Amino acid sequence: MKLSCNFDSTMNIKKMLKSFGPAISGLIYLSKNENNFKFHLIAFLVVVIFGLMCNITRYEWCMVLISSSIVLVSEGINTAIERIADLVETTNNPKIKVIKDVAAASVLISALFSIVIGILIFFPYLKIHFFAV
Repeated sequence: MKLSCNFDSTMNIKKMLKSFGPAISGLIYLSKNENNFKFHLIAFLVVVIFGLMCNITRYEWCMVLISSSIVLVSEGINTAIERIADLVETTNNPKIKVIKDVAAASVLISALFSIVIGILIFFPYLKIHFFAV
């Protein structure tokens, strides 16, 4: 079996760095304009502080980072879906409402599972530090 890689050797560093521009613009937009994204970002920073205070394991850090990134990415996708839906239909449309509701539910599901992961990771540390069992 022969594997080949079609790498464009003409792509230089400037082009590659420039390609990050739209992503950075999107991140700035989310951070400035989306309250739910801000909330999830602040929650993530709090979790990072708890993780540092509790000295969680490398495996636990992986779980925290993966679950947190899923929440933040879900929030970004939800925002994109909402903006597209608003462009497509400017009046109240029950089908657009379902699309927006399902996208929002996806964020909620990822956030709830992240909370469960956080409880599973941090409860033993909190129990040791605060309840001295």
